[in-house]
Amino acid sequence: WQTNIEFDFVTEESDGQEEENLTYFNLKQNYEKTDKMYFLGLVQVDNDKYRSKYKTRTVIGAGFGYKVYRSERIKVSNEYSVAYLESDSSEAIIRNSTWITYKIADKVSATNKFLYESGNDSYTRNEFNLDYELADNITVGISWRMIDEGFQDRDTKSINFGIKFWYMSIYDQAADKAKEQLDVISETMCYAKWTQVSMHLTNGKTHSCYHP
Repeated sequence: WQTNIEFDFVTEESDGQEEENLTYFNLKQNYEKTDKMYFLGLVQVDNDKYRSKYKTRTVIGAGFGYKVYRSERIKVSNEYSVAYLESDSSEAIIRNSTWITYKIADKVSATNKFLYESGNDSYTRNEFNLDYELADNITVGISWRMIDEGFQDRDTKSINFGIKFWYMSIYDQAADKAKEQLDVISETMCYAKWTQVSMHLTNGKTHSCYHP
């Protein structure tokens, strides 16, 4: 299991007058089915004090994601989901999002997230993040997002804080990280073959793989 929590609060003033007040919360729970595919559930709340048609937009949905490409520096994922939208009306919508992450340095990464939602008023959200890893699964960075809701659009910037929760042991986390690094070389690359050796004292033989 993996839990992703995103929270944004953006406020902007001009000449002492508030022009923007936006609160965004997104909770996404992933369950890994295979190395490439995972199931997801999500809750998203978007409150905009100055939205013309309504103030709050709430989405609850479920679907699946696919890890399109993985390397040491680049990750690409695509997610599909069906959701219930509550805004000025209630309706079922289809969501599609694409995530692209590029690791610039050991602790610095750039991510672009594009989201499309169907509905009476189609919704698109493109967000670019530049993040610095403070500790394992904890990041701080800056964000730039462009949002088009059909009847109005927004362009906001903010400082963001991110955290990921992994419900697995330290051993499992290390194993997943090792597999990700080995897959860059080959999906059949054996880590044990190059770092371990087994000695058979009874017959004076050794082997460096679990399958001699």
